[in-house]
Amino acid sequence: MLYPEQDNATNCVYVVGDMNADVADRNSLFMNHLTHFCEDNNFVLSSKVLLPIDSYTYISEAWHTTSWLDHCISTADGHEAIESMNIKYGVSVTGHITLAFTINVEELPSTVSNSACNATTSKLDWSMLTREHVLEYYNNTHIFLRNIHMPKEAFMCKDVNCMSEQHNKDLCAMYDDVVAALNNGSKPFCKLNKHGRKYNIRPGWHEHVAPYHAEAREAHKLWAMAGRPWQGPELEYKKLANARFKYAVRFISKNEQAMQADSLAYKMLSNNMNDFWKEVRALHNCKSSLPCTVDGISGTDNIAELWRQHYSLLFNCVKSDPYKGGSVRSGDLISITTQEIKDAIHDLPNNKACGMDLISAEHLKNASLRLAPLLALCFSGFMIHGTLPDSIISILLVPVIKDKAGKVGCLDNYRPIALASILSKVMEKIPLDRINRYIISCDNQQLILRGHFLDVFLDFCCFILDRGLDAH
Repeated sequence: MLYPEQDNATNCVYVVGDMNADVADRNSLFMNHLTHFCEDNNFVLSSKVLLPIDSYTYISEAWHTTSWLDHCISTADGHEAIESMNIKYGVSVTGHITLAFTINVEELPSTVSNSACNATTSKLDWSMLTREHVLEYYNNTHIFLRNIHMPKEAFMCKDVNCMSEQHNKDLCAMYDDVVAALNNGSKPFCKLNKHGRKYNIRPGWHEHVAPYHAEAREAHKLWAMAGRPWQGPELEYKKLANARFKYAVRFISKNEQAMQADSLAYKMLSNNMNDFWKEVRALHNCKSSLPCTVDGISGTDNIAELWRQHYSLLFNCVKSDPYKGGSVRSGDLISITTQEIKDAIHDLPNNKACGMDLISAEHLKNASLRLAPLLALCFSGFMIHGTLPDSIISILLVPVIKDKAGKVGCLDNYRPIALASILSKVMEKIPLDRINRYIISCDNQQLILRGHFLDVFLDFCCFILDRGLDAH
């Protein structure tokens, strides 16, 4: 990994060395493996691309033959930054000839840490909250939800053909007040994300080091209180405590790999998956980085505008005329019950990404009991009046890189993922649960069964292709 500047890193990777793969030998097994490895991982064998085919980097003194065994593998961006590459035939070390290349560091795409870009995000980390914090959040939401204004006229309206704009505005305003109450109730705990406890990745610290560390600190305090003498029992006790502490640190450092494996195995055995994945991410330093330039555009605001225009054109490429239906004839009462809201919230998975409103599943599960009746009234009003607030249908599009070995600054090397509001998932689940009661199928109708559609569809396509080939 190369770091052209102190603050900006790059994802360009160069792997150089003796790979025992001869390019000139078509029957070389290692060369075939190396070629397939580069093709499967989208790496570039830069030495083969930039050097003549008759090059060689090794001279056998026993057989008086030459071979091309030393190579340079790089990512796509790294390959573009190579200005020149040559073989120093006048320099030979133990039969190998030096392979040299020049990199234009200014051509390397610089990246910034993803954590630096998300520094202003106030998403609440519920794993850092104690029981007292959750209870305080419950009480806060109970107070905020109690003070929400309820538009009685909009609730009392049961006309599915109602054209009142005021009803729509009142319902949307009430929904926004509910979201604000949830955010305000959790606002006192957002600071725990920055000033909370830090995860210790040193396995065996608490078992083998922590007691001696506390003893060494206490011995240092006693020695300081005694006037920091150069001899005497206080100094000897301090030396002994420090020696024990340093020995314990050396012990866990020597057995670090074994203790890491034991720590991960214990967390998985005890089904403590939250701490398990925390330790895995801490050990492997899984921090993604973002390019500073995308298709020649730099600056956070300019790049965000580039993505907005790109996805706006992509998702609106199919033009259609707006359709307006007529009057709806329905004598049935449209209503969503409080129990349906509670069941939908209970089925939501924890520790998932939130949408633009910063509301997660934990916000709903730990909120006051007043939340479910208020959401039932809002959702019922939305379905009767055929409206939805902008905040519930707004999604956050996050570009995710497709190929890390490719060009990280290329617009086409990213795919979008949509982060929708968690409350929209609650509202979508209620009609889906109602419909699922009437979807009854046998084993021969697997196309509409959950979890079977893709497999059956692919088998069906293969069957049609086979029949078409047999017919021709």
